[in-house]
Amino acid sequence: MHINITDSAARYLQKKAAFYNGKNRLPRIVLSSQSCRGAIFRLWHDFPDANDLQLTDQGIEVIVNSDLISKYGGFSIDTEQFFFVTKVLIEPLNDIKECNCDAKRGNECHQNS
Repeated sequence: MHINITDSAARYLQKKAAFYNGKNRLPRIVLSSQSCRGAIFRLWHDFPDANDLQLTDQGIEVIVNSDLISKYGGFSIDTEQFFFVTKVLIEPLNDIKECNCDAKRGNECHQNS
């Protein structure tokens, strides 16, 4: 179980916490999609669940479903500027590239991309 939050992500999440923590919600890492290019994760503010693990780095508490931790081993959270918007980047420690390329229309597999 591991989480690494960069300084820029910590500053961003602290601003969000000022609003959401008063509502007892914490940042949650969720799996958005899985493909042969790797997993894509999102960050939601949500209520902790019985199957969640609470991970802390830089004073920021993040909740993650225990199944995601088992599969991906942990996460790194960073930010990037996209035009005028700050985006959260979530990378798994063990990125697993899975897809059923044969079932896709036109065999559009990006395994070797």
